[in-house]
Amino acid sequence: AQIELGDRWLTPHSFRHTINTIVRNSGHDPAKIRAVLGWMDEEIQDNYTHWEAEHLRRWAEIVDDIWG
Repeated sequence: AQIELGDRWLTPHSFRHTINTIVRNSGHDPAKIRAVLGWMDEEIQDNYTHWEAEHLRRWAEIVDDIWG
């Protein structure tokens, strides 16, 4: 099953990316997220994670504070 969104498709598989990204960007335990979504491996989860710009910006600020 899929839904057409212009030139893109929405499938059940795309929700795995969305849910993982939202919950992981919110700071929840990655191991618990993997357990709920059925992933055994961190590498698989990383492939489903799309970091938001604000999340990356915070990490850049931390690194900048450390290394100045």
